Amino acid sequence: MNRSEHIIREYMQPVFYFALRKTSSRTEAEDLTQTVMLEILTALDRGITPDDERAWVWKIARNHYSKWAARQSTARQTIDADELRETVSDGSAVEDGILQAEETALLYRELAHLRHDYRTIVCAYYFENRTLSDIAESLGLPLGTVKRKISECRNHLKEGMNMARTYGKRSFAPELVEFGQNWDPTTGPDGRRYVEHILAQNILLEAYDNPSTAEDLSLALGIAMPYMEDELKFLMEGELLTCENGKYLTNIVILSKDVQEKIYSTALEYVGRMAELVAKAAGEVYAKPDCPKNQSFGDMKPTLVERVMNVRVKPYPETKDTLSGPHTIRHKDGSEWALAGFEKTDISRMWLEVWGDENYHQVIMLGNRHDMDSLELDPAKIPFFTADSLENLFVTSYSEAIDTLYDDYLDRRHALLMADIPSYLHGKTTIMTNVDFRKLVIDRLIETGWITLAEDMNKSEMGVWKYE
Repeated sequence: MNRSEHIIREYMQPVFYFALRKTSSRTEAEDLTQTVMLEILTALDRGITPDDERAWVWKIARNHYSKWAARQSTARQTIDADELRETVSDGSAVEDGILQAEETALLYRELAHLRHDYRTIVCAYYFENRTLSDIAESLGLPLGTVKRKISECRNHLKEGMNMARTYGKRSFAPELVEFGQNWDPTTGPDGRRYVEHILAQNILLEAYDNPSTAEDLSLALGIAMPYMEDELKFLMEGELLTCENGKYLTNIVILSKDVQEKIYSTALEYVGRMAELVAKAAGEVYAKPDCPKNQSFGDMKPTLVERVMNVRVKPYPETKDTLSGPHTIRHKDGSEWALAGFEKTDISRMWLEVWGDENYHQVIMLGNRHDMDSLELDPAKIPFFTADSLENLFVTSYSEAIDTLYDDYLDRRHALLMADIPSYLHGKTTIMTNVDFRKLVIDRLIETGWITLAEDMNKSEMGVWKYE
């Protein structure tokens, strides 16, 4: 991407919003935006290279606004609907920074009001740069139908050119965020109630490392101010947003798709070696005299492996992990919970969970157990570990090697997180990742056959333990 394209992509929309706030007129804002961008691009063509790009751009924008304010009038340059249709029909991506300010604004505005079946095809074609044949195959539609809908969509865009709405991309192409949560249910309601709706998720995405006024968010998401303000109030109550000088900022971590994939790939580099070590350690633990013997070693394996990885001899140094916050955060209503968000990826995020009542817990993901009532447990076959025995029992000749390997993985994961998470969130919120390393190791041991699942998990005590 050259400098001119970068400038257009980075500053066109913010300059337009600035002009819209100052002029209170979409027409005037569009004209002022084009004037500003033209001067910037002309200067770049002359070889000007500003030391502080952002300050330079906004100085030009403010200067032209001052001139507009002195004149109090300006002619609006019209755009030919057929020209926009031709620009769209040539297959070039809308987000490549080449479209003029008016064309971008008008196209965003109209896409916000397209029917779902049209919008899905248009977004895939123009914003994801997918071929028509690929879109047809993924939607299960004939190629001719997709072509017809593209043509019909162009007509809709042409007919709606005179409508006076100017929205951002998320108004017609909202993103999805998944959330992980730490929660103490004894303290009150959890935090998921604040992020159940797609509107809340996209507000948090838009304001993530991007201080935004309510008007900025309203325009970006295509939501009328009364509804936006109500949603912002709700998110502020949940402490998921902060507000300073009228600008909102997301107050929880939302891991990018890119860093999630990198962490997952990094974890896979360690899983094989860790599986070998913890399997040997589990055998050593089972051989100890004080290890419960009321289950066979085969049935005890999931529990032993999980405990080997969970009862650490040497914890990860707190001085290294400046990102980690408390397990839960105490909120104004007394509830204790913490959320972390994840941009949508193709990576499966199934955490290893321990589940049950206050006495009996089972690693449910081994057999997709979710119903405690139907689980037939024989108390005589449940391995009993006292809290005092856990730490010493799970110290083995492999503990140091396990700690060293795991710390190496954590160091690399930490570096990836530090590069992805905005500095203002470091040390302030709970950090979770899309990778449960314990589950990956247990999955690997199941794949290799070292752990064998029971045929009927409803009648199995596999992976169950009791605390005193």
